[in-house]
Amino acid sequence: MIRERALDRPDVAAMILDVWDGEPDLAPHRLEDPRLLLASPHVAGYSLEAKIDATAQVHRALASWLGRSPWWTGAELLPTVDLAADGARDLPTLLHQVVDLPGDDARVRALATLDEPARSRAFEVLRRNYRLRREFRSCRVGPAADPAILADAQKIGLITD
Repeated sequence: MIRERALDRPDVAAMILDVWDGEPDLAPHRLEDPRLLLASPHVAGYSLEAKIDATAQVHRALASWLGRSPWWTGAELLPTVDLAADGARDLPTLLHQVVDLPGDDARVRALATLDEPARSRAFEVLRRNYRLRREFRSCRVGPAADPAILADAQKIGLITD
């Protein structure tokens, strides 16, 4: 998290934003800032893992309130996803199987062309209709991947065998 006005400092060379001041009313100047490398519609908690983790947290709290031991973790709902590593030229190509960062970026930046309140409504629509995705911690990269890609994949939390 950062205060967006801090991004106006001249020593900020680049930025990646998922959280926006004043959501859903995004500032068009921020969307058009040439230092913005990647924009997403504040979807950090929109993964299947986040939804299962939140449900498990409610389960634990309810079990505690009832004086019982929690028994459900949701793990059975989270099978590992095997990514197709053969043919992946680089890490971004591999990651595109998990999340469409270029598409997310383009959709968020397109909001800059809209007037208020249409921009705010469109931002909410992006969030409300965001596809269910998986987190890196549940995705496995097979041994067929290039060794350099495997090393980078492991650094960002993908499962490597």
